[in-house]
Order: sequence, then structure tokens, then C-alpha cells
Amino acid sequence: MKNITIVIDSTSDLPRNIYKGYDLSVVPLSVVFGAKTYLDDGISYVGNSLL
Repeated sequence: MKNITIVIDSTSDLPRNIYKGYDLSVVPLSVVFGAKTYLDDGISYVGNSLL
């Protein structure tokens, strides 16, 4: 039997309990703004910091 993994990116903004409960793999995307890179992992990216 083949193993299947569903991979989503962090812009899906699913709550942690959903992707943990369904065993989804989340790939964090990054936002490059000027010389700074922000990782959209729910921790190091703050939306208003780009404004």
C-alpha cells in the first residue's frame, strides 16, 4: 500500500488543530519585502509589520 501525504502551504491559514488532526504537512511560505524576509509560519510574520 502506498503512503500518501497531503501538503498545504501556510497561506491556507488553517487552524493548527485542523492540520494536526488530519495529519497534513504545512510548508511555510516566505514574503520578501525589500531586504527583509518574513516567514509565514504563524509565529515570525506579523501582518502589520509590512505597513
